[in-house]
Amino acid sequence: MKRNRKTVLMLFCTLLPLYCWGQLHYIGLKQTVTTPPNDAIYSQFRPKCRVIDSYVYVCTNTGIYRKDLTVTADTIWEPFALKDIPVTEFVKNGDKLLAILPKSRDSLLLLSSDNGRSFINYTSPHFFASERYNYPYRIAQNKQNPHSILILHANYGISKSEDFGRTWKNLNSFIGGYQDRFVAFHPADSLMICYSGETEFFSSYVQTSFDGGLTWINSELEDNNCTHSIAFHPVNPDILVSAGEGRMTQSTDRGRTWHPAIFPDRYLYFHSIIFDEKNPDTVYASGSSIKNNDTIYVYRSIDAGDSWQLYYMENMGKDCGGVPDMAKYQDKLILYTRCEGIYELDLNHTTAIPASGKISGGITVYPNPAGDFVYFTNEAGFDFVEIRDVSGRLVTKSRLSKGNHKMDVSAWSAGIYLANFHSRNNKITKNIIIK
Repeated sequence: MKRNRKTVLMLFCTLLPLYCWGQLHYIGLKQTVTTPPNDAIYSQFRPKCRVIDSYVYVCTNTGIYRKDLTVTADTIWEPFALKDIPVTEFVKNGDKLLAILPKSRDSLLLLSSDNGRSFINYTSPHFFASERYNYPYRIAQNKQNPHSILILHANYGISKSEDFGRTWKNLNSFIGGYQDRFVAFHPADSLMICYSGETEFFSSYVQTSFDGGLTWINSELEDNNCTHSIAFHPVNPDILVSAGEGRMTQSTDRGRTWHPAIFPDRYLYFHSIIFDEKNPDTVYASGSSIKNNDTIYVYRSIDAGDSWQLYYMENMGKDCGGVPDMAKYQDKLILYTRCEGIYELDLNHTTAIPASGKISGGITVYPNPAGDFVYFTNEAGFDFVEIRDVSGRLVTKSRLSKGNHKMDVSAWSAGIYLANFHSRNNKITKNIIIK
């Protein structure tokens, strides 16, 4: 009997870490993921995670680790590359891997040509052409051409390589001055490039090019703020959503203009924002609180960033450091906490936190995907809606009043439709998916 009790107790202690924190599942790296040393360079250290195939890769201040996500109920990670070396972010092309480090004077980039087993210093003289000091903030890869990569860095703004880091050229010398945070190619348009952050005058910036970096516009200005991340709609290339210090902003014209910001929580700095490719109008955002870093917060939008609601929160009982980054695999969010390791949030068993109302910026469309009926919540007072199919053919046009509307779509063919909501001074485009 005592032996059975001891066996049960041992089993309980083994499984407990996997099922702690309510609906969060701990999946490892607590001892590895810690706040880096507090100096001028490491204070900018915001490591990233990403899912490639069925693996999640995590950059830490002691190298890159990965975990097979098809293996459940364990906390086993394998060291993948750059053991004991701090890595901020990396890009991968077959067996080649190019990583950026939180350093300023040498070995800013390391290259592996054997899938992480060995590496060499691959820092081009380009990064020290005018000054001895430089610092790479972010690295990004062209989804349509994996040899084409970007680096957002100090002194030069943004640089581009077409040969996976061997040679570089400067595209734009605009430098935020205070914080530089994000860079990316548009996934559906390799000629469109965005990078963002905060200027030395404490206002946000988004620099955008539509011709591969030949010309640029500066948009999405928000006083006393920073643009930490941008997400691209997986179906409609015109829709972008940005996240920053306490707020989100939406663009429906590929970043040329941005709607007035929504502030779900002014004390939560959103560091990561991602679209759900299975449910294209669903967006998740998380970050770190400047008031309470004992708690993980996840916000969700189900209308491509028009409105937001607190979706999940969990008090960790200690300073978890917030969520500097997250990724999605199948029906799970992978949450990278700064001090408490990596967690999974199962979206199939998570219910949005009840709220008296959504924090909104215009119009809400639901459900999406839709069956027989689709509903509009016209909070901003749009005058009419015109709905077109993907070929541009007008399907229907209706006048709107402020409030709730119901539309019968039972006779429509399955597919994606574009709903254009118009008012005298504004236009918003929403996708409607008919099942």
